[in-house]
Amino acid sequence: MAKVNISEAASLAKVARSTLYAYIRSGKISADKDHVGRPQIDTSELLRVFGVLQGNGEDNTDNSEIEHDVAIIQSENATLRTENEALREMLRIREEQLRDHQEQESWLRQRLDALEAKTLPGTGTKSWWSRVFGSKG
Repeated sequence: MAKVNISEAASLAKVARSTLYAYIRSGKISADKDHVGRPQIDTSELLRVFGVLQGNGEDNTDNSEIEHDVAIIQSENATLRTENEALREMLRIREEQLRDHQEQESWLRQRLDALEAKTLPGTGTKSWWSRVFGSKG
């Protein structure tokens, strides 16, 4: 945690500086000295003795502002979820269409192969008997 001087500690804890000096003398709060010899109190010590620190008001945020921000984020989240669901459905439909087209292409290729086999003359070699006794040509 951060170390603060006596004035900052008094402001954070909302107590008088004299109270902090008394607590340091009695040992209720431990304090270190900085390079000049002034007492420095760790904020964790202030939390231990005084509980929640008040601060100087700069870090405190109004609850209504937080609630407003939360509402905006929740609204954006709901919108994104809806968009995500719509995109997933579109993807599912496209994948189904692709599968149908692939099946159709496969069927057409089989039909084409069957037709080519019927219409193309045999390219195989003639048997020995048909070459000897068959027609010339």
